[in-house]
Parts: sequence; C-alpha cells; structure tokens
Amino acid sequence: AEGRYHLAERWYPKPGIFSWLTKEEEEVWNYPEGKEFLRLISQTVMTKVYKMPILKAFYNDGHPLQAVTDEQVLAAWKQFFSTGTNWRDFDPKSTYEKYRKITDKQHLKKAHDMPIHFLLKSGEGFFMQKEGYAIALSDALVPILDNPAFIRHFGDIIDYRTMHYYRSRYEDKKKTS
Repeated sequence: AEGRYHLAERWYPKPGIFSWLTKEEEEVWNYPEGKEFLRLISQTVMTKVYKMPILKAFYNDGHPLQAVTDEQVLAAWKQFFSTGTNWRDFDPKSTYEKYRKITDKQHLKKAHDMPIHFLLKSGEGFFMQKEGYAIALSDALVPILDNPAFIRHFGDIIDYRTMHYYRSRYEDKKKTS
C-alpha cells in the first residue's frame, strides 16, 4: 500500500506521513521505545495466559505504573484469575474450590517463577528488576507512560491478547473433542 511499509508483521505509516494519526499517536510513533514496547507485548509468546495479569498490574486500570510491588502483582493476579473460568489455567483438572485454597504466597511464587521470570528474560530490556518491586519497566518508557494513545494501545493489546488466547484455546479444545 502506498505510504506504508511493513515492520514486524504489521503495516505502519512511512515516517513523516502522519495525516491520519492524532498528536498523541504521532508522539508514540516517534518514540522508538514506546512503539517497540507495544510491538513486544502484542507479539509475546503465550503458551499460557500468565503474562496478562502482570501486564494488567502495570496498566493499572489506565494509569500505568513504571514498577509494581508484590502486593500489586498479587491483586492483579487474583483479580484476573478470579474472573470467569480463568482459574482453570492453573490446572484444567482442578476444581474452583481447590483454586480458592491457593495461598497468596503460592500465587506470588507462581507469578515470580513464570511470567515475571520470562518477562525479565525475554522482554528485550523493557522489563527489569528494581529494589523493592516485583518487576519494573525500563526507565526509557517513563516519558511515554502518561501519553493517552500509549495508554489506550497498551490496554487494547492486553484485552486483545487475552481474548485471542482464550479463543484459540476454545478452538483447539473443539478440534480435539
């Protein structure tokens, strides 16, 4: 398409052709770290949905945080897995009653051992350890965290990736039934 080029399996406008972008979207586009972070979370590998509650903790209901504590991770984690049947991702053969008996300490261990560990390992430098926090975002993202377009896209990506994961799981289940 004229005026566009392919980047990381997505079509983006050529630099300098921003007539259809809002001012805030143009700021995100021109800020490489913000754009690359959004690309990363939109393409992160998900064999399970565990990364989404961690990203939701950072998203913080539309008020992004640069770093999240264990308490914030635990709250987002429990809220996410207590919604609908998300709890089944822990063990598809388990029961809701068994899920409810998982202690906060066990939830945090799973959050640290799985999504936090893998975000730190494969997060292209966007996720880091920070004293007093469970996990933090790179300082390079701080200038863009309050941009309304960045916030909107961040939330949309989390919602889309969550829905896509569950839709794929449902379709796979239908195929094997």
